[in-house]
Amino acid sequence: MSLLAINTKSLLKAHDESLKIYQKEKDFHQSIKVLRVANISSVIVNQPKDMTKKSYINLLNNYGYFLSLTDTSNLYVLKNYCEAKKVLEKVNSIDINRTVTYLNLGDLYWKIFLAQSYIYNHNSGFIKQYHGSECLNKEGRPTFAYLAKQMYLEYEKHMLINKKEKLIPKRIKPLLNNNKIYVLVNDSLKNKRTESFNPCIDFVNTLNKLPESKRTYCNKNISNEGNLFKKLPWDSLSLDDQKKYSSKWYATKVVPLEYKGIKFLDYRYGLTEQSEFGKYYVNSCTYKLLDLEEKFNTHIIKNTCQKIETN
Repeated sequence: MSLLAINTKSLLKAHDESLKIYQKEKDFHQSIKVLRVANISSVIVNQPKDMTKKSYINLLNNYGYFLSLTDTSNLYVLKNYCEAKKVLEKVNSIDINRTVTYLNLGDLYWKIFLAQSYIYNHNSGFIKQYHGSECLNKEGRPTFAYLAKQMYLEYEKHMLINKKEKLIPKRIKPLLNNNKIYVLVNDSLKNKRTESFNPCIDFVNTLNKLPESKRTYCNKNISNEGNLFKKLPWDSLSLDDQKKYSSKWYATKVVPLEYKGIKFLDYRYGLTEQSEFGKYYVNSCTYKLLDLEEKFNTHIIKNTCQKIETN
């Protein structure tokens, strides 16, 4: 469709409708559908002549934002994220001084990294259909974890210039202030999660409270004081479990922990609820240690060692 054939008025009307749907129902899927029916794809590359720059930027920004809201555990998420990447990078190219775009791009790049980690962790074959996609890390291309931090740093710079540093979201502070960081890449305990019961995220947050110098492959010096996880004695396990977890198969020590009255094991691949360990392997978390200074090489240091040394 040519630019002359685009019905700008209908597209802007669809934009207003998509915003009302999201504001009222938080149904970003429907908001995306409304904009796609209005043929938003025809204006992503070029701005219609009869649409103002402000309207065009707001249209693309909100569409990109809706796309970025897709759950990272959805195996088809990269399709939406790749489109969001194209849209938000277009917004940034139009107005490099638009501060919030750097935050939106940082959030999106981080989500792309997490989506890749989830997909590789669950279905390594699925990712092949994205071979050559702009949403895959390729040799010579900066990793998305690295790019996310760069966008957050640019956002922080703009906020400091505008003297709005107090408005910087707390959620991005760990990436701004650290180069080595533990990241949760899978959480099958989320079905049990409540506002007060969030073991996977709480455990990663506990690890990230360590001084950066102690965030290493096999050194998690977690103190029993001042955090939600308490290290239990080895003999709290049954004799059968002690024998099993001491075997050569467990190359790193399995550590029993207690979190809000529930027993867990910090084992080879992550954190697992003791009652399920050895049965279904369902209630668990997988986390990795990242090096955000690595621009082109792998940003994943290794699966974190499961040995915990208490202070």
